[in-house]
Amino acid sequence: VVYDAVSSDPAEHEVMAGAQVALASSADCVVGVGGGSALDVAKMVSLLASEANEQRLEHMYGVDKVVGQRLPLLLMPTTAGTGSEATQIAILTTSSGAKMGVSSRQLMPDVAVLDGELTA
Repeated sequence: VVYDAVSSDPAEHEVMAGAQVALASSADCVVGVGGGSALDVAKMVSLLASEANEQRLEHMYGVDKVVGQRLPLLLMPTTAGTGSEATQIAILTTSSGAKMGVSSRQLMPDVAVLDGELTA
């Protein structure tokens, strides 16, 4: 299943829609491909689509607030510079327009694939 409705500065509703797609398809892992925004969305979808996580998105903002587990996560950046594939942070835009961050060890991917042929 492909979810590609991700904008730069991704909004909460994009993450929630991606999580719903993953849940509806009984996804057993998340593969994020793209720039920093796409990778941040993939990180959050891996948390919100996990049956082992019952935490709501708004309770995850901040440092070490995530309490649940995520789906297995593979990230493949197609841009150089954000480093999202190697950080434990995801930045989202809330419904009020504020930028908020989730910083948690659960956001580190299981695998990061770096391919110079795919990187702009």
